[in-house]
Amino acid sequence: MPAAVDNPILTFAGNPSVAERLEYLLAGMMSGWPRRGRRLLALSAGRAHFLESLWQAGFDLTVHDNDPEALAVAAGTLKNRAERIVGVPDHLPVDDCSFDYALALLGPETPLPELLQELHRVACRGVLLLFASSWSLAALEYRLRNKTHPHTAGFFSPRAIRREARLVFDTTRRTWGSVLPGHSRTWKRGFLFEHLNAP
Repeated sequence: MPAAVDNPILTFAGNPSVAERLEYLLAGMMSGWPRRGRRLLALSAGRAHFLESLWQAGFDLTVHDNDPEALAVAAGTLKNRAERIVGVPDHLPVDDCSFDYALALLGPETPLPELLQELHRVACRGVLLLFASSWSLAALEYRLRNKTHPHTAGFFSPRAIRREARLVFDTTRRTWGSVLPGHSRTWKRGFLFEHLNAP
């Protein structure tokens, strides 16, 4: 059995500059969503660094992960301020339209078509997909450094995401955003680097 591959988003977010840029990106992408009294599902996000920010933004937050240890990390971060769900991401134990919005971290083991169908079922107002792009310099670096995973596990083509989303979501209202287009050596704090890698 091949070794498990870490989610590159969570790996990169270990860098404080990456974490900051990612939070700016999420804030911008969700700026049009009403917050107070709205239910948000954070899918596969038990170890995500931005859970506190989502709660502070005013969402009624539910955190999902298929790893109980990851949910324990979320519990340590959020205490009793968010509900938690454990289970596979493409078969959630919740009713249709249980959430207003969903934010999903796509990773190496994400069953994309099935996941999108499930998100369409449980989130009735909007869905945000957070993924590491296979078109990025980071993907090239990752591929060169991880010879055992030549297909860049955990990275997704924006074209593939767009194609699959069109098959599921019956809307033309789609917004795209990106962050950290530069080489990993530019993932630093500072005026020049922050403008280079701005969302």
